[in-house]
Amino acid sequence: MGKIATTGYHNGCRITSADLVPAKDASKAPQVAVGFENAAGDYITYYGSLSDRALPYTVERLRNCGWEGDDLSTIGSIVGNVADIRVVEDEYNGNVSLKVGSIYKPKNRKPTDPDTVKSIAAQYMGRIAALAADRAEPPPPTDDDLIPF
Repeated sequence: MGKIATTGYHNGCRITSADLVPAKDASKAPQVAVGFENAAGDYITYYGSLSDRALPYTVERLRNCGWEGDDLSTIGSIVGNVADIRVVEDEYNGNVSLKVGSIYKPKNRKPTDPDTVKSIAAQYMGRIAALAADRAEPPPPTDDDLIPF
């Protein structure tokens, strides 16, 4: 379990933390920091600025995490929720690192009905059993198998 090290989509990431980060100085805006953990246990943090220009995008991403209302003091309510994220490369001062580029509502797929599940399972049952039979160990050699010619 380490930091997410691949770009691309990471679906079903659990939100592990959500916090407000004060500005470092008066010329900067505060930020939100949202921690994500993927199915492998790897993590990454999204930082969203609360500047006038960035605020609409940051709020949209927070909404995609399940945040409701307009009071940022309730941002911790999203911890435990799930979201899909896209991780991108970010170059700053010649250094390349990874960051959360986008946050999406998780894809809610409608469960497959039981009859369809049974039908699909029946189609593949024999093929899957044959795969297991193909991997069975060969029988031990007989005396005839030991003759070199």
